[in-house]
Amino acid sequence: MVDTNASKQPAATADRKRERGSNSFASWLLVSIVVLQIGLMAAMYVQNVQMAALGGEKTVRIQHLEEKILELQAARAAAAAKENMPCPPCEHLHEQMEKALKVVHDDFEKTADRLANSVNNLQSKVNQYGSKFDNLIKKVQNNPLLKQFGGL
Repeated sequence: MVDTNASKQPAATADRKRERGSNSFASWLLVSIVVLQIGLMAAMYVQNVQMAALGGEKTVRIQHLEEKILELQAARAAAAAKENMPCPPCEHLHEQMEKALKVVHDDFEKTADRLANSVNNLQSKVNQYGSKFDNLIKKVQNNPLLKQFGGL
């Protein structure tokens, strides 16, 4: 008698091997995507830290300029107190200092607004990538192929 199961076994074994190979590829693809998402989130974090440092440097420069203006005003007041005479050139200098301070202040406000917008944009992108990452993790954890291999 001829065994019919013996002729079917090599084909069934080949099908199982092909199925394992595709499962393995899908698992590696999902793991690669997760690693890529983690890398992108790390890059966004580094960019956010750099933007915050840049804003801090500008704030320090503006504070330094404001301190210099206050020193000049104090020196002018001390000189005026010694002489007790109004000095027309000093009044002109005072107006120039006020204009310069206003320009510096306006520039600071514009820079602060741009920095706030950049931080908000970065935060929304980080949140967006975070939700995508969470969804991806859920898909990976719920993947039946991955559960066959023992899960994460």
